[in-house]
Amino acid sequence: MTQLGSKKSRKGCIRCKGRRVKCNEEAPCSNCVRRGEQCSLVAVASPSSASETYGRADRDETLPGSQREWLQEMELMHHFSRHVSKVALGASDQIQSLWRDVIPEEALRHPFLLHGLLALSALSLASLRPAESARYLSLCDKHQSIALAQFRAALAGEITMDVAAALFALSSCISISSMARACARVAAQPPPKAVSLDEIVEMFVLTRGVRDVIGIAHDLIIQGPLAPMFAGHEMPEAQKSRVFLPPPAQARLDELQTMLHQHCANELPNLTTCSEALRELKDIYRNCQYFNTIPGGVQSGHVVRYTTCVSPEFVSLMQNRYPPALIILAHWAVSTMVVKAAWYTTNWGVYAIEGISLVLEPCLRGWLDWPRQQMQNGMAAVLQGQNGTPSGAH
Repeated sequence: MTQLGSKKSRKGCIRCKGRRVKCNEEAPCSNCVRRGEQCSLVAVASPSSASETYGRADRDETLPGSQREWLQEMELMHHFSRHVSKVALGASDQIQSLWRDVIPEEALRHPFLLHGLLALSALSLASLRPAESARYLSLCDKHQSIALAQFRAALAGEITMDVAAALFALSSCISISSMARACARVAAQPPPKAVSLDEIVEMFVLTRGVRDVIGIAHDLIIQGPLAPMFAGHEMPEAQKSRVFLPPPAQARLDELQTMLHQHCANELPNLTTCSEALRELKDIYRNCQYFNTIPGGVQSGHVVRYTTCVSPEFVSLMQNRYPPALIILAHWAVSTMVVKAAWYTTNWGVYAIEGISLVLEPCLRGWLDWPRQQMQNGMAAVLQGQNGTPSGAH
């Protein structure tokens, strides 16, 4: 019997009821957003009907179901065109122009991309208006849920050059949104401000979808209007043999490798997986060092590519809270602060390291001293060769 004064809700979504888990009853609910599933609390049109809705401006069906939703969408699209597409996204001027001019045009032909842009715009507003962040985060979740559902449907159909460009643009939106949402949520909460490990893992999983889309439609994308987004994420081949990390940074990587051999001595598969992730981390550091010395500086792609380079096994180790994997992850998180021109990476590294600290055993938290010090001194050990903390702090 239900106790007096308590109220049992029957408004939860169908998926949560089926799993017998608590639903927060938002549209979409947080459980469906986390799993990337379509939530029954959001009335989602099919991809075909959505295409008709957005593709025929002379029909009454173009209007959303309520004036309130229509006004919200107008607000988000206005903010995207006036602000999001023009502020720094941590990319070159050429890429910035694609976000300003080309990608919005693609979105008018592909509803799933339009919802992705609206979700990104909502996140920008959440960061600019902390007092209203809850409302904008809810709008973000709603549009991202719709975008993901229609994204999967589009992947299952025929992928033409036009569709491939829109799919790739949405993948990039999702990659940005995964970091931006975590920052917006944490910024609105009281201390300790931390991105949870689950959020970090989710970001890796979502961002790796970019690589999957590239694999499916690579040949079509590089022939389309978004081809420039493929270029410049790595230093030129001719430079790779000439770029060496400063001694303080190399010494730290050597310490991490020693830690792996000690901790994973009886776990050869884990040693192999983490050693590969450490090699990828070294490449990220070299990217930061090289691009920091040339016009344009370090861009988001030079750093975020790490999420698609590490193996699925490493992501699983992160998810399972395997200490060596988390320590390596913290040493990557600090590199995001080098991308100074991207609004969506602001403080993400600080929040991520704090989240990692919360799940690491106290005896291992000393390994986070170095990345925290680098966060404070602008990653000087990598960019300037200055060691901000005694080596071997662990």
